[in-house]
Amino acid sequence: MNDFAKIFEEMGLDKAILPILFRANRSTIHKYLDGSVNVPASAMSLIMLLQLVQKRNPELFAEWMVLSDFTIPPEVYLEQPEYWKGYKFTEHKVNKNVLEYLKENFPDGSE
Repeated sequence: MNDFAKIFEEMGLDKAILPILFRANRSTIHKYLDGSVNVPASAMSLIMLLQLVQKRNPELFAEWMVLSDFTIPPEVYLEQPEYWKGYKFTEHKVNKNVLEYLKENFPDGSE
C-alpha cells in the first residue's frame, strides 16, 4: 500500500468522497489509491492537509466537503462562513456519501 492509500485508509472515508474532496476526476484519484500511477507531491500534500483538518477541526473538514460537493467558488464562501450549512435545506442534492458522513459525524445536526 502506498503512502497516499495509507493516509486515506486512516481517514476512514468512503472511496466516493475522496474525488469530491480533491475536486478531481474519480479515475485519477482511484489510480492514486491503487498505485497504478505515481502520486504527485501536490496530491500527497493535499491528502496530508485533509487528514490534519479532519483530525483537528472536524467542522472545517465537513465544511470543505460540502463546498466541494456543491463546487462553490471561493468568492461565495470566503465571505460567508456559515454558507456551507445550507446543505440541510438541499439534502436531496448532496452526494449520498457526503450526506452519510455528515449524519454519522454530526448526528444531532450541530456542526
